[in-house]
Amino acid sequence: MADGTLRVLPLLAIIEGGSSRHVFAGSTAIFVQEGKVTDLRVWLDEEAESNAKGTLRECKPDDSQLALLKSQLKARITDFTDSASLSAENEECAAKVSKRLAEDSLDALSKLRELRYDLERELIDPPRGSTSGIVTSLTLLSIIIGKCTEQARRSVREGLWLWIPESDVYHAYRRHRDPQILRQVEASDFVFPEWTEHHDAATRHCQSLEEQLREESQYVRSLLTAASSISSASEADAQAKLNWIVAAVSIAVGVPGLIFSLYGANNLEELKEWSAGLWPYTALLPTSLAIAAWAMHKKHAPVWVLAVACTIMVVVVLLALWMAPLPPPEG
Repeated sequence: MADGTLRVLPLLAIIEGGSSRHVFAGSTAIFVQEGKVTDLRVWLDEEAESNAKGTLRECKPDDSQLALLKSQLKARITDFTDSASLSAENEECAAKVSKRLAEDSLDALSKLRELRYDLERELIDPPRGSTSGIVTSLTLLSIIIGKCTEQARRSVREGLWLWIPESDVYHAYRRHRDPQILRQVEASDFVFPEWTEHHDAATRHCQSLEEQLREESQYVRSLLTAASSISSASEADAQAKLNWIVAAVSIAVGVPGLIFSLYGANNLEELKEWSAGLWPYTALLPTSLAIAAWAMHKKHAPVWVLAVACTIMVVVVLLALWMAPLPPPEG
């Protein structure tokens, strides 16, 4: 490792393409030689695709998307190194590039919040009244956040893997940041290189990324709880509507049968003549049905369900009387 230096950082990236967004969570490794990044490696722990409404679905490893991600990372590194006029020192270049990559992952967190906001809006009016798709998206988002949080925590703990090329600086920096570590050497006895300032900034960016991802994880868990409550409430409403429909059908079918059984099947002539005068009033039935259907979504829906049941009941009675044959005359 004498001719180069290594850094490993957490990766959170969101690439927008048309109406879809690809979310990547993993880690990035850079290798610096002669003051330039000569190798860039990306490991993905999770990859997902989001549509315009924020719904997430898990993606299989796609070489084209991975190549697009690496090309964007390389472009960011190239633009930064060209504009910064970095010197040929490997550690300085690695520290500054690490800071830039950590900033990019931290900036991607705002886009991740937008995905959460989109899913929150979907909870207000779930598509087709079902929250199953939203729950699946929230669960996948929670996995992505958890994976990225783990990588950020590990990067802070390992000091961006500074201990591999610069073990002395790594241990001195840890003692400097954590006073609880047993000090074998006084801080004044060790002089930090100038590039340690950029390494410290990159480490703090990773720590900030971890803390904010923890907050996002709590929000997502709260949304999962809310989605579960909304789903339970929707199921209860659906069950209540089903109960009212069953009651209406029971009234519409049972009452006419009760009338015929009480009146007697052999005495339909007078009842049939009496029902003939009611047929002109059946013109009001379509209007009643239309009003009832409109009111089904209003506050007093159960009352209108009963009105529909009564209307159907009258129609069934009249149709039965109209279609029933008269008994043969006596004698």
